Amino acid sequence: MQDYSLNDQEANKFIINYEIKGNKIEIHYASGDIKEIDYSVETEKRILEEMENQVQNCQQFKKTKEEDLNNYRKENHYDWKIIKTGLVTLIGGFLASLVFFTFFTDLNIMEMLTILIVSVSVTSIGAFPEPIIEAIASKRKINEIQATLEDIEKHELFLENEKEINKDIIKDNCLDNISQETKEIIMDKENPSLNINDLDKMQLADIESILLNIKRNKLLNLKQENDLAEDNLFTPEELTKDEEYTRTKSLN
Repeated sequence: MQDYSLNDQEANKFIINYEIKGNKIEIHYASGDIKEIDYSVETEKRILEEMENQVQNCQQFKKTKEEDLNNYRKENHYDWKIIKTGLVTLIGGFLASLVFFTFFTDLNIMEMLTILIVSVSVTSIGAFPEPIIEAIASKRKINEIQATLEDIEKHELFLENEKEINKDIIKDNCLDNISQETKEIIMDKENPSLNINDLDKMQLADIESILLNIKRNKLLNLKQENDLAEDNLFTPEELTKDEEYTRTKSLN
């Protein structure tokens, strides 16, 4: 997972992921530190529980990032507003100058264009670099924060549905429409399953697809048992619509 720590002290304890290497387990922390300890099933279980707690306790971090995202969006909008206003002013000035030179001077077309191009170039060099650089920088920050919030969403969605996912993950077509890498992560285990440490190599869309497949299978099974009338799940026709699954829906 990404780093959800709020300060350096938290980063020293925040687990990003771990790797099992023979009889050792290598734990990677947000601070960049790596700790190697003896492997045991109980040790891995404790690490997974700690990683789950990190996701459940990241609400303050999430709120801070959402506020930052809103501020950077406002900043980016303001920067582009300045750029657009400047471009309109520049073009208007260019056209006005062209009219002036045409009707009130004896310059030929090449002389007029030379003067105008030089003037526009000088004005642009002085007026546009700073807001353009700031707009690019704020857009980069927006993309980074959105990626972090999506990472949190992926982990939250998985934890909300972990038991259901691992109960049904190899049933029917539950692995349809997910990446080959994700399929290998699941199927390469002695007991095909997912845990929170596996999510680093997965996309949010993979979790959403697995959940949709599970829900579709449940629906089809219910249909076969003639119980759809008593259930509030989607109808088969609704499963073909874009809104068949949203990130706000959970199986629980």
